[in-house]
Amino acid sequence: MKNIKKSFLSKLNMEEIIKKIYYDPEQGYISANQLYKKLKELGYNFSNNEVKKWYDSQQVNLIYKEVKPVYQKIVCPFGSVGCVQCVT
Repeated sequence: MKNIKKSFLSKLNMEEIIKKIYYDPEQGYISANQLYKKLKELGYNFSNNEVKKWYDSQQVNLIYKEVKPVYQKIVCPFGSVGCVQCVT
């Protein structure tokens, strides 16, 4: 029971520390990698995955996240009607 409380408190503490640094007006909003480097610089020992997971869960990042379009491949079998082949 003690370990569960300790891990919950440490996770809560971790999120508060990251939040405080990320939303600091002097820092401005920074990327996940810059945030990780800043935390290391300040002496905090968080993994890059923990910082990235927290960063990706922030609402401001979810709203403005760039979505890459998915294009479907066009297949034209050789020799079919309407298929143009370039011969050099």
